[in-house]
Amino acid sequence: GDFAAWHNEWMAGPELQRQLSYWREQLTPLPPPLDLPLDHPRPAIMSGRGGSFQFNLAKDVTDALRAQAQQQGRTLYITLLAAYALALHRVSKQHDFVIGTPVRGREQPALEHLMGFFVNMLPLRMRPKDDMTLPAWLSAVHRQVVDAFSYPDVPFDHLVHVMQVPRDRSRPPIHQASFSYQDVRE
Repeated sequence: GDFAAWHNEWMAGPELQRQLSYWREQLTPLPPPLDLPLDHPRPAIMSGRGGSFQFNLAKDVTDALRAQAQQQGRTLYITLLAAYALALHRVSKQHDFVIGTPVRGREQPALEHLMGFFVNMLPLRMRPKDDMTLPAWLSAVHRQVVDAFSYPDVPFDHLVHVMQVPRDRSRPPIHQASFSYQDVRE
């Protein structure tokens, strides 16, 4: 109840407008939907039966990626997100698209010990260029992530509504690809 009361108050306050201003600037104009090659025709109405691909990286691969990330002055999250974005760029041939990434939604200290699902999706706008160097691309992705994580509180569904995203029942709004990273060390 306390969270709901706080959230309703926050949604009526000036901080919401400040964060919405950032998202409007980032997402206007909204890039076209990510157009990935499909192995089946796209259904007219999205069923929610889409797939996901989860995998664990072998320790030697993870160690090599961590070393590369450290050499570039970046985290493993940024390095993997940048690689994922490049893969989407190469497959789709698109130079402007959005990747969604979940954030924990517990930025307020009072929320740390509450039970419940507070996750929000942040849209990360990716604009890879074919002539970018690896350090330049990692820097661009890093800047995008740091900026976006500074504005994490606008609920995704509210952002979709406020941005007046044209709805296509065959695709999710704003982003059609997501990236989630869990650092699980044994």
